[in-house]
Amino acid sequence: MEIVDDYSDIIVDIAICGYAAEPGGEISKNAIKNWQIARNMHDYYSGTNSFIQDTYAYPGLDLRYYF
Repeated sequence: MEIVDDYSDIIVDIAICGYAAEPGGEISKNAIKNWQIARNMHDYYSGTNSFIQDTYAYPGLDLRYYF
C-alpha cells in the first residue's frame, strides 16, 4: 500500500510448497475419535496453507495464480 492506493491494484501469485491430503474418516460412536476428525478437518481448511482466510482482510485483492 506504499506504492498503490487500492488493494485491487495488487496482484498476488501464490505457490504452496507443502501438501496435505484432505482429512477424512468415518463417523463412529466414539466421541473423542469424532472430535479428532472434526479438528483435523478444521485445521486443514484454516491452517497455514489456507490463503483464502488471509484474503478476507484485503477485499479486492487479485489472486492471479495458485499452484
